[in-house]
Amino acid sequence: MFKNWFLNTRATVDHLHKQLSLLGRIISLSTQVLFIGYYIYLIIINIERIYFLIVCAALLTLSLVSLIFDIYFMEKKVETRLAKRLTVEKKRKYNNVLLVIRVLLKLAAIVLSGIELVKYSGSEMQIITFTLSIIVFVFYLIFNSLIFVINKDLDLIRLSIEADITSSKIITKLLNLEKKEYTEKEKQIIQEIDARTREYIENEDNK
Repeated sequence: MFKNWFLNTRATVDHLHKQLSLLGRIISLSTQVLFIGYYIYLIIINIERIYFLIVCAALLTLSLVSLIFDIYFMEKKVETRLAKRLTVEKKRKYNNVLLVIRVLLKLAAIVLSGIELVKYSGSEMQIITFTLSIIVFVFYLIFNSLIFVINKDLDLIRLSIEADITSSKIITKLLNLEKKEYTEKEKQIIQEIDARTREYIENEDNK
């Protein structure tokens, strides 16, 4: 329906989505590797503390499983544009679930290390690694929050362009455009766009 409209803008939005996805993947894998190293370090220093050892080993195992899923996760091949967008939405949901799991695993390691430092006298190395783990964790949270906001705004731009085209009766009539199918998530975003547009028109009328 919109294949030949606003190609430059749509290509740029698509490029930004891909770049953010790639950057997010690099950051995710890097932080996972760093924390896996941290789990191994915690296992080594807690080799004689059975309870801490068991918890650290469990965290390491779960992190390795999460890393394997992340590396080998493959998109399904789709034939239609709607199916492709649905696949993207499913992948985002999958990534969000993995993100929550990774955050909980990292937080558990930090809490465990903090408890150990309070309960036992920690070495200088333990204090340094504990501090670094907090810094990496905070960076991870901030970065993923930014990615979420930017991706949502990029979807707003794409759907706003399509809404502007369909709202023009002249263009719709001249090109005989068919009604486009949207996913449920896209329908929600379009409703947000409509609400913002009405608010903008009201504000402009009151000036």
